[in-house]
Amino acid sequence: MTVSTLDFRAGPFTSGATEGFNRFTFLFKVFIKNDVRVVQTTAAGVESDLTLDVDYTVTLNADQNNNPGGFVDTVAAYPPANGKLITLVSNIPETQGTQLPSAGQWNPVVVENALDKAMLADHQVRGVLARAVVFPISDTLAAGQPAEFPARSVRASKTIVFDANGDIAVGGNFVQTGIPVSAFMQTVLDDTTAGGVFTTLGISAYVQTLLDDTSASTFMSTLGFTAYGKTLIALADAAALKTNLGISAFGGTLIDDADAAAARVTLGLGTFATQNGTLSAFGATLVDDADAAAARATLLLGTMATQNAATVAITGGSITGITDLAIADGGTGASTAATALAALGGLALAGGTMSGTVNFADQIVQRPLLVDYAVESNAASSSGGVLTLDMTTGNAFSATLTENVGSVVVTNPPASGTMGELWLALTQGAGAFTVTWAAAYKFPAGTDHTMSAGAGAIDVLHLKTLDGGASWFVDFQKAYA
Repeated sequence: MTVSTLDFRAGPFTSGATEGFNRFTFLFKVFIKNDVRVVQTTAAGVESDLTLDVDYTVTLNADQNNNPGGFVDTVAAYPPANGKLITLVSNIPETQGTQLPSAGQWNPVVVENALDKAMLADHQVRGVLARAVVFPISDTLAAGQPAEFPARSVRASKTIVFDANGDIAVGGNFVQTGIPVSAFMQTVLDDTTAGGVFTTLGISAYVQTLLDDTSASTFMSTLGFTAYGKTLIALADAAALKTNLGISAFGGTLIDDADAAAARVTLGLGTFATQNGTLSAFGATLVDDADAAAARATLLLGTMATQNAATVAITGGSITGITDLAIADGGTGASTAATALAALGGLALAGGTMSGTVNFADQIVQRPLLVDYAVESNAASSSGGVLTLDMTTGNAFSATLTENVGSVVVTNPPASGTMGELWLALTQGAGAFTVTWAAAYKFPAGTDHTMSAGAGAIDVLHLKTLDGGASWFVDFQKAYA
């Protein structure tokens, strides 16, 4: 084939093809699998050669003349964003193994392959030279002084420089003449991250948030400037600042006065403003007191003067001539307990009528005589087969069955050690519905209550508990019509 392309490299690839991320394709001609070199580059820029048949395999296209190239499958996967690069390059050896004996058989394929190999090897060299540092073609090198580095022993620990003629030369001793670095600065220079440098320099986390701000606006936001504060800082001059702050023209003339005398002139104050006033004899005795206690003594103030208004304590003495404080002002409007009780609508211990709800909060009411009393009754209904009876709403309940009740739940019963009881009137609906009782409900002779089947029939149950609702003793009467 003719060698019409200068390609001798494929990549660098950031990830492999196929689902395994391990296939890399190349399009340059080679002769055997050993002619393909695979180079891995780490995120730090360190390059290393992978080993054929250990780290990768090579598959060549069958016709390298008309369809050059093939693909490489690596053992390791190289998924996207893995931080590594894979580069495939031609690695044809610079050897010539073709022999053409005199008067021997002429094989044009052998000759063409030999020429292709030589040309491909040249391409490899050209690729290396393209990455080398070279002098311009117009430079004239001094006779006997080729552009080469001095020997290793000469250049060790030295800097490479260009002399007055532009030729490569050895500079000074880098170790001895380099920039001096203190012990502290060494601890800064060996930090591997910006955060590490900030920490070594003692820069606080808050200042770091300032230093990484990318704009003045973000910087001021980190400092806690409001949008209005940013507007003030961005103003071009004092006149714009005063206008934005709403300072009047007169205020502006006052604040730009150079001293107190100029300010008094602006304010129209005469010479009296700078004179001392005349104090009375009593005022003089007050202003020359050494401390607050002495001033209170001069003013004849007692200890109440130092108390807080919300916590005034009166001890000793007596108060007379006080007018009864009205109820609207927080008083009782009376000077005796009986009058105050009546004024505040209180209930006398003997007789009287209660109005409104009285909450005893589970306290004992001892030896009451109850006459003409009632028990609060509530209408209840089941939902999803559950009939819930909340004893905080009353002790009597009525419910009409509209479905089979699989569970009766009593909430908020009295605490264990007291007896709680409630009445439940169940009316049969149109469907001959049933009620199922849990084991916690105990019935006479161990026979559970069965709901009367007739539509409109009423069963009345009396439930009692002594253990906070853990178990209930139930009496019942059936089929009230």
